[in-house]
Amino acid sequence: MKFQDTVLIGLDRRYYTSANKVLRGSEADRKVDIFLTPADVAIPNCEHDSSNVLVIGEHKQNPDEDGSSITLLQLAGYAREVFGSQPDWRFVPVFNRSGPYSTEKSDIHKEPERFIQVIAGYALMTDAELGLNTFIRRDGNKYIVAQCVRICLEDKPLAWQRGIICRGTACYRGRNKDPGGWKHMVKFAWPSDKRCREGDLLKLAKERGVKGIAEWVHHEQI
Repeated sequence: MKFQDTVLIGLDRRYYTSANKVLRGSEADRKVDIFLTPADVAIPNCEHDSSNVLVIGEHKQNPDEDGSSITLLQLAGYAREVFGSQPDWRFVPVFNRSGPYSTEKSDIHKEPERFIQVIAGYALMTDAELGLNTFIRRDGNKYIVAQCVRICLEDKPLAWQRGIICRGTACYRGRNKDPGGWKHMVKFAWPSDKRCREGDLLKLAKERGVKGIAEWVHHEQI
């Protein structure tokens, strides 16, 4: 903590441990060894919420446990909770929608400088580098800009996928300036490179006057 309060002081992110308290908002009782959150989040009763977790970490005293499948499943469980409580994320270090992409272990006693580099590196990352969907903008409210038109999003999606290995689909209701006019549906998903883009198909359907399906407005690939 001295390193955090000296070298990392002034950053808008901070490391914590859940210690003996479980993370609120989780489907299971999760006690994370170390995790990164925004520095300005409220922590009622010293209880952290999975909706604020940015990076997850696990520390093992027994080196034999580091490479075990049980530890990997444990980390996957943490990542699933983050995806489930924060559907805006494109990936969570070190998991994306295809599974774990970096699980190399290190000994903090033999390589303390590496541990410091990792800790500092995550704290200094941008939102995009951490995995946040930067297509969604924030100014107190969530919104996107499509064809120069601002579309506000509801705080929580109507539907989203909690799993890790999936398309990560999240669907939000959207509106323009009218507070009660939720006339849009905004969908985010990892597209397959083996399929035609859904937006292209909806656009074609609109051009040909197909009735009974969602009317295309705009789409793009991040």
